[in-house]
Amino acid sequence: MRRKDRALTEERAREILEQVSFATLMTADESGQPYGVPINPFVDENCVYFHCATEGRKLDNIKSNPKVSLSAVFQEKVIKEKYSVHYESIYIEGKAFFVEDMEEKVRILKVLCNRYISKDETAHVEYMKPHLAHTTICGIAIDHISGKGNLPKK
Repeated sequence: MRRKDRALTEERAREILEQVSFATLMTADESGQPYGVPINPFVDENCVYFHCATEGRKLDNIKSNPKVSLSAVFQEKVIKEKYSVHYESIYIEGKAFFVEDMEEKVRILKVLCNRYISKDETAHVEYMKPHLAHTTICGIAIDHISGKGNLPKK
């Protein structure tokens, strides 16, 4: 990072990761062709998870090359008069994996539902039952996390 004065602590980067609703997942295919796609990330321990369909370009890429990165902007505000932007962002590198065990898949989906919907796990399980066969859960084991920010001084 060139601007060391804008580096966030790892603790702050992880706080942001817990709060972002959208992030861009970057994968690459066998030839190295990059591919970025928005996801709804959620965190459980030292992994970031996302759910998706059972087939598609990002899944093909992960199968051939599990090294991925993820970035997200948490907050931003253009400060026109100062030709600047106030923001916080995060960047993650890691190795993607597929959650295959059905009990673990349900547990991870409950984490997702608790994060975005409510804490009503009974309703979540009832909702997910007909969708489980058509849902892929991917995790990213975090190897590196960093953050950068330019917020007004308090």
